[in-house]
Amino acid sequence: MKNIINGKVYDTETAELICSYKYGYEGDFRYVYEALYKSYNGQFFIEYKGGAMSKYSEITGPNEAFGGSGIRLIDEDEARDFIESNGSTEDYVKAFGEPEEG
Repeated sequence: MKNIINGKVYDTETAELICSYKYGYEGDFRYVYEALYKSYNGQFFIEYKGGAMSKYSEITGPNEAFGGSGIRLIDEDEARDFIESNGSTEDYVKAFGEPEEG
């Protein structure tokens, strides 16, 4: 998927995939897919897809909703939260480098 946001191109083909989350099966009304990417310039973004009853649904009229998809930019704090909820230690290191010991 490729989108232009604020005059810059964000492309899942050229960005680094960090980790992803999936709920349900594609085609289900409640299906959700989110993938965290990091662009060459260090910007984090999420590619998302969702069914007609997911948080990514697009309302088109009374009692009418369709699945939605797109790309949204996120900051480093949101990326950390996404990795901590859906990724692994290796994913964290891939995105931010080795963390200091607690």
